Amino acid sequence: MAIQVHFANLHCNETEDAGADACVLKWNDQTIWSGPMKGGRTRNTNNFQLFPPGKSSAFVSLIDEDWPDEDDHLGSQLIRKDEVGRGWRRAYFRSDEADYFVDYEVFNA
Repeated sequence: MAIQVHFANLHCNETEDAGADACVLKWNDQTIWSGPMKGGRTRNTNNFQLFPPGKSSAFVSLIDEDWPDEDDHLGSQLIRKDEVGRGWRRAYFRSDEADYFVDYEVFNA
């Protein structure tokens, strides 16, 4: 049976930049959502992802694209298969003076 992660709401309490951040949400280094975010805003990513083959965990991470400057890594969190059945959880991204979280659930597909 395959184990999946459902990424739901991405919420911004505080941006890294003075205005909007150009956010990129990644799962196992692959982009699963991107878009502009401002403080106080919530976006439904509504994204379902499988764990990488043969792995019991993977990272979800958030980046603020800052072209032409170097991108800002806002944080990452390890998500494990053994979180199955624990209901909705939150991954927090609080690097570089930003404050975000994404709601996720690990479940059997």
